[in-house]
Amino acid sequence: MATVAPAPAKGRPRVGVSAHPDLPAPEQILRAAAQLFVDCGYDATSTRAIAAAVGIRQASLYYHFASKADILAELLSRTVTPSLDAAERLLADGGDPAVRLHELVTVDCRLLLDAPANVGALYLLPEVRAERFADFRAQRARLRDAYGTLVEQAAAPGAMLGPLDVLTDVVFGLVESVIGVRGREAGGTEGDGGGADGGARPVLDSGVLVTTVARSALRVLGWDEAGLVRIERASDARRTA
Repeated sequence: MATVAPAPAKGRPRVGVSAHPDLPAPEQILRAAAQLFVDCGYDATSTRAIAAAVGIRQASLYYHFASKADILAELLSRTVTPSLDAAERLLADGGDPAVRLHELVTVDCRLLLDAPANVGALYLLPEVRAERFADFRAQRARLRDAYGTLVEQAAAPGAMLGPLDVLTDVVFGLVESVIGVRGREAGGTEGDGGGADGGARPVLDSGVLVTTVARSALRVLGWDEAGLVRIERASDARRTA
């Protein structure tokens, strides 16, 4: 009895193994590129290297993204668009501005920490100043402006504070400081002697980090411990409602 050979699979065969074979091809490309950009640098990463990391041919990558710059633009957009959406929702919601600022800081930090790779570290690339990334820079400026609106309204009663632009930059900088903390954590491992006393480096507790940043942002605006506890409880209630 004759044996019927199986029909060949449709599409181009893969030339390697992807780390995320269950994801759609564009998502696999973005994840591989993000890790390579962070680990090796944007300039040093070729589209050929990205394709190899996914397990596809370079020509197949160009079916989904016309250029390496397009991949970076999409990655950068993903770091700011959800935060900007949250900021605009919180600005429209009304209610206690300190509670809304706490919620925005928490959401923004969590998004930066939970991204598949530490893409926020790419913000300072000289390439990001190019016209190709003007949309990203405009989105990030809008996000900072949203922070500024909430910062202006969220100061503790009677607090003697500095200029609004300075306060906004401090709060915005506190949020984006999680990018550096995540990068340092990725640069060492538990037990590598990176602790303050030369002992084991503690594993990053992202929940503690987010809480610390949110509390620090509100302390900048003059809130004491009792006020922080009230704001945290109200913010938690909003997120779980």
